[in-house]
Amino acid sequence: MHTELHNNAGLPAKQPYSGSPWFYNGSEVLDLNDPEIVDWMLVELYAGGFLRGQAAGLLRSDGNLVNTGGNPVVHIVVDKEVANTAVSDLNPLPPDTYYLVVRHRNHLPVRTKYPIKFADYQGEAVVNLSFDAGNCFSNQDYTSTVQIGSTWCLRAGDVNSDGQVKVNGANNDQNALVNDPALNGLLSSVLQDQYKTQDVNMDGLLKQSGPKNDLDFLANKVLGGSLSMVYKAQL
Repeated sequence: MHTELHNNAGLPAKQPYSGSPWFYNGSEVLDLNDPEIVDWMLVELYAGGFLRGQAAGLLRSDGNLVNTGGNPVVHIVVDKEVANTAVSDLNPLPPDTYYLVVRHRNHLPVRTKYPIKFADYQGEAVVNLSFDAGNCFSNQDYTSTVQIGSTWCLRAGDVNSDGQVKVNGANNDQNALVNDPALNGLLSSVLQDQYKTQDVNMDGLLKQSGPKNDLDFLANKVLGGSLSMVYKAQL
């Protein structure tokens, strides 16, 4: 993972997940100067099919998620009162047992394949989703994460943050990129210092032509040049 977005455009001081479709009202602010920070992430805990708690954290280039102070422990406050009254679609989960979901602004989210019993770890658990695709839940004929080298990563390209990545049909991501109000459909436009979901390759530049452009990354790197391919969030 690279840090071009952080180094070229900078990250917002406050967590960016307050709007649609996340509606997270956390007050986390960036209070460390770490050149290895990639971007803000959102982590969630679910039980019984319901959201129990959320927290924003920061992804480092080594793949580790840290809190806003650089500590590798991201604390999530859980609504115990609600959690203890819900029943899963499949089986009730014991107290302190949750599925973990990881989200990013323009990537497809993932969740753990199996629930994590935090009580076994005194309220804390180490979760590694990067070394095996089988660690994440999947209900499609493709894995919810994509392998890059030896590491399994979130799938990029969800420009309009609707839980799908595609370049054709209704509400497709190519259209959301090309017709961004700032680009306005102009092939020659190059916008610098951008912190937008349209920046698919996350280099802080927004453009749809020329070297390292976002449209090429979306269509050919993420979707392999297939106009019909659609990747969906698997939660």
